[in-house]
Amino acid sequence: MKKLLAIVLSLVLCLGLAAGCGDDISQEDKEHSLIIEVFGGGYGTDWIDSLGDAYTKKTGQKVIVTVQTGQQGISNMTTNINSMVSDTDIFFTANPSFSDVYKGKVSVGDTQYDCLFAEMTDMYNSTIEGENITVKDKMIDSFEEYFNMDGKYYFFPYSTSMLGFVVNMGVWDTSWDIPRTTDELIALARRIKNEKPDIAPFIYSLGDEYWTSISHTFFCQYEGIEQMNKFYQGFDPEGHRYSDNMVAYDGYYETLKFFEELLKDNNKFMHSASKDINFTNMQGLFLQGKAVFTPNGDWLEREMIYNYPDVNIKMIKTPVLSAVANKCSFASAADKDAKLAALIDYVDGKTEKPSWATDGDVATVTEARSIEYVSGHESIALIPCYSNQISAAKDFLKFMASDEGMKIFRAETKGCELPLNYTVAPSKDYSIGFRKSIDEIMNRSVKCFVNSKDKVYSIGGVNVYLYNNNKGRWVNCFTATSEKDYVDALTYYNAEVAAVKKMLPTAKQKMGWN
Repeated sequence: MKKLLAIVLSLVLCLGLAAGCGDDISQEDKEHSLIIEVFGGGYGTDWIDSLGDAYTKKTGQKVIVTVQTGQQGISNMTTNINSMVSDTDIFFTANPSFSDVYKGKVSVGDTQYDCLFAEMTDMYNSTIEGENITVKDKMIDSFEEYFNMDGKYYFFPYSTSMLGFVVNMGVWDTSWDIPRTTDELIALARRIKNEKPDIAPFIYSLGDEYWTSISHTFFCQYEGIEQMNKFYQGFDPEGHRYSDNMVAYDGYYETLKFFEELLKDNNKFMHSASKDINFTNMQGLFLQGKAVFTPNGDWLEREMIYNYPDVNIKMIKTPVLSAVANKCSFASAADKDAKLAALIDYVDGKTEKPSWATDGDVATVTEARSIEYVSGHESIALIPCYSNQISAAKDFLKFMASDEGMKIFRAETKGCELPLNYTVAPSKDYSIGFRKSIDEIMNRSVKCFVNSKDKVYSIGGVNVYLYNNNKGRWVNCFTATSEKDYVDALTYYNAEVAAVKKMLPTAKQKMGWN
């Protein structure tokens, strides 16, 4: 009886969770069901189960969901996609493989396809039922542009996912001010360290750090969106493409200088466990009040709220890189950071325009202040070219893009949004202030993310995040306790420029650049 019960329970789990039980799907179900493989990350997987149920109710199409978790799960999905024999019709996975699109035709048996992935252009250009708008026009512009490959689309992004500075308001002192500039952030970190020695200014997890991603926010603040887009297309600051100075941007150096000061071990701004603790335990310490700030994403509440239901956290607007003042008319002023902060107050709508600020100053600071980092471009759905349910798969993604699908996704992820605009915006019911703080920032921001679509990155092998120096990732260099392992910003910057210069000949050869 015990053995029988165990068998019954295992079958129930396979049918109910559909996770890791793909081999138990019957051949008939494989042929007639829409089979979805999904990565179970910070937002969980309730959203895909609910979307599947709603789609089945709407269309009668049976949906089977299997779940992959952890880094091994991502690897498993990559293997399944490349196998050319997978039964999965939609993969919700990480990071679009532009290189597979550039590689072109693939053969599966006797059939040849244009590339490994089914083209979604017709779905992007189709009108959503009852909404009189296409998927393409509904998508946030920066996302649509990113996934537009010469007028064709092969990937569908399924989250916005803001990343920034989260504050534990439970340990926040009312005498402190939310920092407007990075100099103010550093000054506040020193003050916290001195005034509250039992609480760290910051905590993070070195094994899964988010500093690398957030750094591009400051890079973009300094360079501006137009110039940053040129960087992502392989242009150097002078407008030459794939030159030896391709990464020799002042904004990159200024960003490294800020992070060197923030992360440097001697400054002791980081919780002492940051180098050793895993990400989940790090979040636990943060929510317990062991640190004031953490770099994190809007999924933090969804991941941890059941263990910390009463925690009071909020996302703050990303401070402006203080070096932006060097691009303004007051660059030579002794109080330039104070002037930059005053100008931020003006563009935030809190004060009148300072008499000394020029129109150019206002334009520069307005753009810098508007930029926020999102990581949703890394969360994508794709349809393998050899799926026997391509039409249904596209229809499912189109359903996701509808207001109905978007509401389901938001409800099941506790507030995260797809990177699309609602046709009719729903009312919002906030349980605590975290999601409200995120929405307030997102509603007045330009979404910035790391663009790796250019062939120099996707095929050539240059890392769009840079950090190719043989010393390792810059976070390790700046946090090193040993003097022989520590690298200052200028040394690292020069090493990066030299490293990319060395890589370029091979990269150009791989991408066929003459």
